Parts: sequence; structure tokens; C-alpha cells
Amino acid sequence: IKPLAISFSFRFLLKTPTTKSFSLQIEELVKTKHMSYMDAVIYYCDQKDIEPERITRFIDKGMKEKLQLDAEALNYLPKTRSLF
Repeated sequence: IKPLAISFSFRFLLKTPTTKSFSLQIEELVKTKHMSYMDAVIYYCDQKDIEPERITRFIDKGMKEKLQLDAEALNYLPKTRSLF
């Protein structure tokens, strides 16, 4: 009996994180591997064999803010005004 070929979308569903679990895993990578949030997201996608475009729905508001601050610090985005 030959094993059935599993389509990419089905394999992705098997690996699909929740928003909370995704955020926790990214936070853990940032702390343990001393990565930026952007690097942690890319590393996570690479390790899970997931295209980065597919995880955007798992990025919550807090993670978006942290990613934005990282991008501003690396001059990928113009700095936003802050009261502090």
C-alpha cells in the first residue's frame, strides 16, 4: 500500500498554531535566542516550514506593535511619533 500524498494546505492545517500559542512561541524565541521579533517570526516559519505570508492571521495587536518597533529600530519603517 502506497502512502497518500498530503497536500500543502493539509500539512499547513496540521501545523496551524492559535494566535495565543504563536505569540507565546515567538516571545520564547525572543527571550531564549536573543532575537528580534522579526527574526523570531522568520525563524519560526523556517522551522515549521510555513510561508511567512500564511501566519499573518496569527499576529495579534501586541505582536504587531512589537514588530513595528523592531522595524523602526532597524530603519525598515519610519519612526512613529511618541510622547515619551
